[in-house]
Amino acid sequence: MRVQLCVFSGRRDPAWELSTKQADQLRQILKALSTPEEEFDNAHVLGYRGMCVLDPAEGAYYDVFRDRVATQRAGTYKNIKFFLDPDRSVERFLLETGMGGDIDDLLDQIEREDHEPQDS
Repeated sequence: MRVQLCVFSGRRDPAWELSTKQADQLRQILKALSTPEEEFDNAHVLGYRGMCVLDPAEGAYYDVFRDRVATQRAGTYKNIKFFLDPDRSVERFLLETGMGGDIDDLLDQIEREDHEPQDS
């Protein structure tokens, strides 16, 4: 599974791979989520826009933003399913896998990358 933190425009967003154990843990967390009474639209904001998760083993794509998760078959915009995550357990879990839960370290890393020479 590949996770991408959607936080910037105009530059590469940080991404990382989940281990097999972490991927299994995430699938269990996702199974426990409740379904909302109505659909919702995830983030259309500047700055932090949540995380995108691609699960090739399940053929699924997850859009995670705060207390909301939308899922669909990878590569399509059909059959989107919506879930509520009031404890933000998916978001917290993913941040923990990527940066030990410390978003400040992640932002520092990105700042350092901004000052590195770019490949031409």
